[in-house]
Amino acid sequence: MIEVISSRDKDRLASALERIRSRNVALDAQLLSEVSAIMQEVRVRGDAALVDYAARFDGCVLQAGELRVDEGVLRRSAARVSTPVLEAIREAIQRVRAFINMSWNAAFMGGGNRTGVQLGQRITHRPRGL
Repeated sequence: MIEVISSRDKDRLASALERIRSRNVALDAQLLSEVSAIMQEVRVRGDAALVDYAARFDGCVLQAGELRVDEGVLRRSAARVSTPVLEAIREAIQRVRAFINMSWNAAFMGGGNRTGVQLGQRITHRPRGL
């Protein structure tokens, strides 16, 4: 479930941001190793791996043919989404698109938004042959 927090609800927003900041998944070597292994398995086994992981992580038993959701089902589901969640999703999409558009350049700084967040990318290592 997506938690929607109004920027006016300062206490709740501060609490949620602190929870997010306290997560240190970037430095969790075991987690990164496990995620890399899952990604490699999906690259190699494709849909069969997705079906296996859906069962393992979500308890959802699927067939490979069920991975694609019918457009009508998506539209009906989207019609039931509450307005605050829909607005949050649209805002997230806009932010991701803006970041991707900026990241086509090798390195950049800027792209701040109305919340004062600054975005950037600094390249510190270039793989050989590039």
